[in-house]
Amino acid sequence: MRNMKNHRLFDKKKSVTCFKYPWIFSHIFVFMGGITVTLAPNITQAQISADETLGNGSSFVTSNVKIKTGVTSDRIDGGVIKGNNLFHSFREFNVKNGQQVYFANPSGINNILGRVTGNNPSQILGTLGVNGNANLFFINPNGIIFGQNARLDVGGSFIASTASSLKFADGSNFSATAPEKTPLLTVSVPIGLQFAGNPGNILVQGNGRGLRRSETPILDTKDALRVQPNRTLALVGGHVALEGGTLKTAEGRIELGSVAGTGLVSLTPNEKGFSLGYEGISNFGDISFSKATAVDASGIGGGDIQIQARKVTLKEGSQIESTSIEGGRGGKLIVTASELVELSGTTADNPQDNRRFPSSFSTDNRENGKIPGELTINTQKLILRNGGRISASNSTDGVGGGITINASDSVELIGTFTASGGLRSSGISVQTRGSGNAGKLTINTQKLQIRDGAELSASTFSSGNGGDIELNVLDAVELIGTSPNGQLRSKLVAEVGNLSDVDRGRNSPSIPATGKGEILG
Repeated sequence: MRNMKNHRLFDKKKSVTCFKYPWIFSHIFVFMGGITVTLAPNITQAQISADETLGNGSSFVTSNVKIKTGVTSDRIDGGVIKGNNLFHSFREFNVKNGQQVYFANPSGINNILGRVTGNNPSQILGTLGVNGNANLFFINPNGIIFGQNARLDVGGSFIASTASSLKFADGSNFSATAPEKTPLLTVSVPIGLQFAGNPGNILVQGNGRGLRRSETPILDTKDALRVQPNRTLALVGGHVALEGGTLKTAEGRIELGSVAGTGLVSLTPNEKGFSLGYEGISNFGDISFSKATAVDASGIGGGDIQIQARKVTLKEGSQIESTSIEGGRGGKLIVTASELVELSGTTADNPQDNRRFPSSFSTDNRENGKIPGELTINTQKLILRNGGRISASNSTDGVGGGITINASDSVELIGTFTASGGLRSSGISVQTRGSGNAGKLTINTQKLQIRDGAELSASTFSSGNGGDIELNVLDAVELIGTSPNGQLRSKLVAEVGNLSDVDRGRNSPSIPATGKGEILG
């Protein structure tokens, strides 16, 4: 009864949908002979409790300890040290709303590795941190929930997963599903997340206010799951859902992966923490972004973002962004979905949200960066509808980023949306608003369809040249219809326009553009 991962409870007569997220429940009532028995999972009672699998190295919590800048928090002590690794093992691990929990970081420790061996998911509703600069690895195969007020305070990288175990370079495993009574802990480095099948889910909730505008600072909100600049934030589990959540790092790396079966997700150290590899995974799950979720690796230069799943869906104004803000190296945004990538809607789809931001992927250059960003989508089918946008824009004398789309089946660009300045097209664009040139847009697919006022555009609104469009379409290219009011035509265009055409409502000067664009293929 405690370890519930399915979305339905079944009996012989009917199936009852009982919760959207099956691990979030407070009581189940069972009627037996007129007696009502209330079953409540330990997650509502036990916050952090160690198991006995590490022997004399059991973890324990020291309360009311001054951490870092003197903030009074709870500190997790104990564990077992092997080389520069510190191991912790818990039966339950939860952080209450408003609670601050920090792992102690003894001298010489580079990696803190925590596992949960009980049957319940972990709820992180307050602050989870490390009292130092070590990387924090946290695995719970039964699920992880980050609540709306969840925060990270980690000096190193943070890797959270519902994998069954951590695999090390010497072949040993730190398993949460089969913990040994006398564990063989290692001084070796972690090289992978081992999945044993049917992994738990990961949910990140938030207030939907983490979207950053171009005029705001690099890291502009504390209401987020954040890691330090040039560090990695990774969430890898079964279904991964972000509902108004915010993930941020400046010039670092964000990794999001969904695994539906067995296999190993590799961990490779790099200058930004870790990069993840999915060569050992054959079955993927889904990743969904909704309610104005923000995933942002922008900084002086852009950071790197990798998303790997079966289906990736963005809606309700959610944005995935890696932008070079102050002239540094462009970022890399790679989305790989074995079946579908779909972007739709705007922030206005959320109740009581009067903003008009589209759902989008973007790698922009807002200053004079000379190394362009790269945005790559690998999938079977790509759909952008009614507010879906993919862009790589250039604002000054820098170099615009490039977009490469590999969709083995089809690319569909559909409809329009209402922005703050009026009606806009869904679609894909490489454009420049400055003296620097825009980048190149390459689409490799079987069929390309643009309809109901959507666009595929390589445009210039200043002296820089608009981007090149290269189409490698095996079957057909279709342009169909206009927006419902007839205002916007469906178009495939290398356009020369005025800055006021794109900055509607911002009182931009109507300066004639002198650049050019080109369509190839």
